Amino acid sequence: MTQASPAGGADRSALMQLQETTGAYLATPSPDTRSAAAEAVISDQLASAEERLDIYAMAYRLRLFEVFGGDFESVHTLIGDDAFGLLCRDYLAAHPPSHYSIRWAGQHFPAFVAAREPERSLVTEMAAFEWALGLALDVVDSAPLSVESLQTLPPEEWPELPLAAHPSLKRFSFHFDTPAIWKAIDNDEPPRAPVESDTPTPWIVWRQPTAGAPEVHYRSLDALEDLALGAILAAGAEGLSFGRLGELLTPQVGAEQAPGVAINLLVQWLAAGLLIRP
Repeated sequence: MTQASPAGGADRSALMQLQETTGAYLATPSPDTRSAAAEAVISDQLASAEERLDIYAMAYRLRLFEVFGGDFESVHTLIGDDAFGLLCRDYLAAHPPSHYSIRWAGQHFPAFVAAREPERSLVTEMAAFEWALGLALDVVDSAPLSVESLQTLPPEEWPELPLAAHPSLKRFSFHFDTPAIWKAIDNDEPPRAPVESDTPTPWIVWRQPTAGAPEVHYRSLDALEDLALGAILAAGAEGLSFGRLGELLTPQVGAEQAPGVAINLLVQWLAAGLLIRP
């Protein structure tokens, strides 16, 4: 059995301290955090420790701006370079990165944008939509519920069959044709005015399993499907029973039609990989 040497433990402790002090300065630059971080940086005739640290910090912030430009490319296009740069600067001041992976630096960006924008805003919708598209690829994988797994389910167990949303599934209500604007920007099409409606349109974003790499999909919902999927999403990890789904549909389509409508929706959702079994 080998034991870690005291020197090795001291080295790890020193490394952790270096990471903490440098991270504190990068996250919240101030004279105090700058001074603490500079203690580990060497000064010479070319540059002082503080100057070297500032160069590193500037490179780090530029890298964050680059990440935001990728995660929110359409927001950038909509508001322009100057406004987007200011938005990113203000966002970092309010939400310095707290995760070790730069991937999650923008996790509060949609909410930050929403707090600054008018109540009805294409920019707010676009920020939420773009983050959901990226997030759909990164959420924890869960095996979708399949038709095959239900073929052997006894009839008496169908009413209690729990239906839960796949972790990648996100629902939105958009007043603008936000997905179409996003697609146009992604295709480098000439800019056009958005189409606005007083009645919001429900949309979903999710990751659909395929034989190859997973694919992110999005589509609008009609009122009936929005009601049903909204209830499943609201049920959370425990899921909504198939029987309860039929009860929700009954006032909309009638008692005779509700079971068939529920089955048709279920088959459609299973094919798209929208559901899991809790």
